[in-house]
Amino acid sequence: MVDFLSAQKGVRREANQDNNPAAWMLDVLAEDTGGDTDLADAFAASALARDGLAAAHAAVGDGVTEKRRRDTPAPNTPAAAATARAQAAAAEGYAADWITMLRVCSWRAALSYWRNPGYVRLVCVLGRRLEG
Repeated sequence: MVDFLSAQKGVRREANQDNNPAAWMLDVLAEDTGGDTDLADAFAASALARDGLAAAHAAVGDGVTEKRRRDTPAPNTPAAAATARAQAAAAEGYAADWITMLRVCSWRAALSYWRNPGYVRLVCVLGRRLEG
């Protein structure tokens, strides 16, 4: 990757042995190349990117597609309806629908309240004192 970035037109920084390669790459990516080169487009069109993508596909195989097929619920089932609701909520920009978020937040609040013994003890003591 260092060799690839060093060879690009507009990269002004020289890579040397004393620098951390990751820090050098971040510096190069943060710099302005003078409008000569869009490094992201150059990488996407490079043989390095194609080889990396091919290696990733070879490592994973068809596992991603197979997992997606296994995880897709059968149509007209409750699981399919839940998946459709979750996808609709995601399209709106939320992680889940309103009822699910309310249920999860309420559950977490209850767990937090009852798992803190000092707070529960304080509420019980103050409640008894206020009762008389």
